[in-house]
Amino acid sequence: LNFGKRFGGKLAFKWGMVKALLRYRNQPVRIQVDDIFDETLTVSTAAVCNGQYFGGGMRMAPNAAPDDGLLDVVVVAGVGTLKLLWNVNSIYKGEHLENENVRVVRGRRVTALPAEGAGDVLLDVDGEAPGRLPATFEILPGALQLRY
Repeated sequence: LNFGKRFGGKLAFKWGMVKALLRYRNQPVRIQVDDIFDETLTVSTAAVCNGQYFGGGMRMAPNAAPDDGLLDVVVVAGVGTLKLLWNVNSIYKGEHLENENVRVVRGRRVTALPAEGAGDVLLDVDGEAPGRLPATFEILPGALQLRY
């Protein structure tokens, strides 16, 4: 049976997220943002965002604006699976930024590297799996003209 058709897209997405989180293990990742941030963190989840929402309506980067020329980097670090699952609704509501385990940095160029001792750190880009770290994300301000 197709779970999404039977129970609805959002519920199917949340169920898929729970299954993925139960298999995931935090990884040490070095994150560099322009010349203002360079840290190695034990990453539970991280997102490089140009807009506020992703993943079935999660408001991961509530302060992101697609026309400001900056990427919002939101990192949840050092959180176990159960705590992350317990707090997932705060991410959907965009109320997670004040959590002590959440870091937000804004910049034009973001590089993520697997830190020493890390296993393969997989990427998810808008629901697709293009590969593993290392990865660099860069925004080109004004490259697209959007009409609202």
